[in-house]
Amino acid sequence: MRKFLTVVLVAATAIGSPVAAQSHPDFSGTWVMDAKTAPAGINSLTLTVKQDSKTINVVSDVNTAMGAQKVTNVFNLDGSESKNSMASPAGTVETSSTVAWEGPVLTVATKASVQGQEISQNEKWSLAPDGKTLNLERVVGVAGQNMSIKLAFNKQ
Repeated sequence: MRKFLTVVLVAATAIGSPVAAQSHPDFSGTWVMDAKTAPAGINSLTLTVKQDSKTINVVSDVNTAMGAQKVTNVFNLDGSESKNSMASPAGTVETSSTVAWEGPVLTVATKASVQGQEISQNEKWSLAPDGKTLNLERVVGVAGQNMSIKLAFNKQ
């Protein structure tokens, strides 16, 4: 009987794992920043997100007073390190990110070095209950100082 119970528990865990994985929200879609949450200097920001079971691909189109920039990042959803790069006035910036789930919240921890200066960015992505608003909390750390930004995006 004990052996049977062990087999049942193992089978239930194996079956339950895919169900648990599916409980994470799918952020796929085109998201336009709500102007009321725009930080100073950002005129517009659109995120185009494609998500599957292994990765989340984020294309950010941002317009600032200094011009437009398009950045593509691909993050591994299994917790392994993701490497991306982006152009900046200081040259190409290489980034290293890890992603984790905190229940329905996606967390993205990114580190980079710009001209010898270490930069960290920690994000928390969450969907409103209706699935039409993406809330993004971002904390950027530079030179021992942190700046917090809360953004809201509307699904198009």
